[in-house]
Amino acid sequence: MLEVDHLSKRFLEKQAVDELSFSIQPGESLGLIGQNGAGKTTTFRMLLGLMERTDGTIEWQGRKAHHLPLDRVGYLPEERGLFAEEQVEQQLLFLAGLKNMNKKEAKASMAYWLDVFELEKEKKQKLNTLSKGNQQKIQLIAALVHRPDFLILDEPFSGLDPVNTDILKEAIQNLRREGVTIIFSSHRMEHVEEICDKLVMLKNGKNILSGRLGEIKTRMDRNRIVAEASCPPEDIRTWEGVQEVREAGERLHIYTDTKARSRDILQQLFTYGDVRIFRMEPPSLEEIFKEKIGEAHA
Repeated sequence: MLEVDHLSKRFLEKQAVDELSFSIQPGESLGLIGQNGAGKTTTFRMLLGLMERTDGTIEWQGRKAHHLPLDRVGYLPEERGLFAEEQVEQQLLFLAGLKNMNKKEAKASMAYWLDVFELEKEKKQKLNTLSKGNQQKIQLIAALVHRPDFLILDEPFSGLDPVNTDILKEAIQNLRREGVTIIFSSHRMEHVEEICDKLVMLKNGKNILSGRLGEIKTRMDRNRIVAEASCPPEDIRTWEGVQEVREAGERLHIYTDTKARSRDILQQLFTYGDVRIFRMEPPSLEEIFKEKIGEAHA
């Protein structure tokens, strides 16, 4: 559906995005992650035609395009931008109309999303009378009200409490099941891990890691063993193949350089007494992020 090839943006002496390439198919979800200033928002703006690209191509459904078709895209910007003094209902209907949605369909869609986010009672209120969390939810509804089949969400979980975060995650998963394609950025790696099929990690505008999330985890050069045993951590740190040991309550997280070491480690743990828990786990996305960003700094 969308293919981006060597997309670049330069501001005077700063290379904000440097030959970024990725693709995403209908119904997939892609996480664009990186530290502040990595080029995520700049990438979104180029995809939407809000910023001219310096170089590279964008292909939509097999054809080169200046930007994504705006009537089919929902966009939640990092910097929120609705009208503070206007009623919620009026704004949502106006925005749906800009995307060529008739009033009857717009009202039905608005009612649906207000119900999902538990904001039906607030539709007659001015935006600036709502809490920051509810204003954020209205901004999300503005991106969804015209029923787009492609979503770009820039830090969608910012400002949401845990309950509303769960509501949004469930809504995103439902949209994926309906075939909506989603690209989003977030500093919350656990949310990216829950939602995304694919990942692109940026550092100073460069793609330093990309692919399907499961495949990325299998490519990492170490794995994690979660164990609950009687062995002192300082002893484990001396064993061959062990890179790091972290204590998490009664459990130990043992990081090894290869999966082949797990049997040896289990046997060594048994020499100290009972082993109550022992399982292999792939590294979390947060661990991968810290490792790769650290390598890029080096």
